[in-house]
Amino acid sequence: MRDGVAAAVIGVSVLVGLGCLVLALADRRPVLWLLGGLAAVELAAVVQVLVALVLVIRGERPDE
Repeated sequence: MRDGVAAAVIGVSVLVGLGCLVLALADRRPVLWLLGGLAAVELAAVVQVLVALVLVIRGERPDE
């Protein structure tokens, strides 16, 4: 489950970052979908934190 959440956070972040890069190279202003993408990145990060907290509370520890 942790790997899936981490992959989702990375994937959403890369997509939004590429969108920012394309807009910057095209010398265009940020658009509304970009704001939604940034909100999705923040939401994905919050979900990742919540998953980590639940796993720690359940007693799971990271592999060493």
